[in-house]
Amino acid sequence: MEAELRLKELLREEELKWVLRAKVRKTVQGEDNTQFFHMIANGKHRKKRIFQLEQDEGTIVGQENLKVYITNYYKQLFGRREFCVFGRVKG
Repeated sequence: MEAELRLKELLREEELKWVLRAKVRKTVQGEDNTQFFHMIANGKHRKKRIFQLEQDEGTIVGQENLKVYITNYYKQLFGRREFCVFGRVKG
């Protein structure tokens, strides 16, 4: 009888140990929903960035090279502003 009670007590302690370990794991690693949210958020962030451009001249890689290429592209597209349509009105 005493052995049965001791066995039940040990089994209960072991069960509690595993429950606590699971809680600690969830706290440290995050719940499944949290992990899913972060995967989606990071994926959206990656979609907003341009990592490379493929042009007839070849592939443009690197943030600085992309900035230079895109800046020059739009400067050529819109050209330099020769004059301002809206002048200052002297009053």
